[in-house]
Amino acid sequence: MSGAGTIAVAGAGRAGTALAVALARAGHAVRVWDRRPGAARRAARAAGAETARGLRGLLEGSRLLLAAVRDDALGAFAAAAAESWPERGGPRVALHLAGSRPAAALGALAARGAALGVFHPVVALHGARSADSLRGRFATVSGDRRALAEARRLARSLGMRALRVDDTARPLVHLAAVMAAGDVVALLDAAAALLGAAGVAPRRARDLLGALAESAVAGFRTSGLDALTGPIARGDAETLRRHAAGLAGAGLDAAPAARIHAGIASAAVERLRATGKLSGPAAAELARALDRLARGSGSRQDRRR
Repeated sequence: MSGAGTIAVAGAGRAGTALAVALARAGHAVRVWDRRPGAARRAARAAGAETARGLRGLLEGSRLLLAAVRDDALGAFAAAAAESWPERGGPRVALHLAGSRPAAALGALAARGAALGVFHPVVALHGARSADSLRGRFATVSGDRRALAEARRLARSLGMRALRVDDTARPLVHLAAVMAAGDVVALLDAAAALLGAAGVAPRRARDLLGALAESAVAGFRTSGLDALTGPIARGDAETLRRHAAGLAGAGLDAAPAARIHAGIASAAVERLRATGKLSGPAAAELARALDRLARGSGSRQDRRR
């Protein structure tokens, strides 16, 4: 696709750099800009791409603009890009990467004739080293007809799967993605802290929990909630009470881990009850045990009261 015109990547952070590298590997001509010239040069060097001199230099001769800037900077970026728009030869399509924002976040570019859309890679990106992780993953896409078609072509060229979503539903879609990624990392970190308190070395704790989480995700992909294991799935309130006693006697502030677990487990109890997989009395007993878990693992001062 190298003859299809230049793709302008605005933003050389972790996502922008990963995309620039992946796009170049897919045969696209890529030009990179960032308000931090050093960051733009590093990203361009990693991708074997061109470094743009200013916004006008980024936009001139480009067929597609990818705005990989901070979510809260999209409006300001669009306004600045509109002011720097070349008289001829500006991008026909502008896409941003912000999963929770609609295509209209780039509204200032519509007056310049650009079709507006969203291309949100649903994958954790960490710069150039994560460029290969895009292949096989999803990108949520939305926007007007021309932008939507461009977003789908872009996904295909990167080996990704495009999932069209309604712009008005983007906050829900993005929240779901955050829960499945950032929240999972936070949960695993809290679990690793418990293993640390039990004397397990940090690296070994991450290996153990990462492998366990991978097996749980594999089960979820094939069976959904039926893949749930542990005391909640068994209706085992006694084990939950043992967890609470263990936290209370651990001599450390385990309240964050207890609150996280109790909140997630309570949601699972409600889902199991609502789908008929757990009886009302069993759900009530589990709820009482989870409440004790959340309340009984506060600070040492709280436990002395």
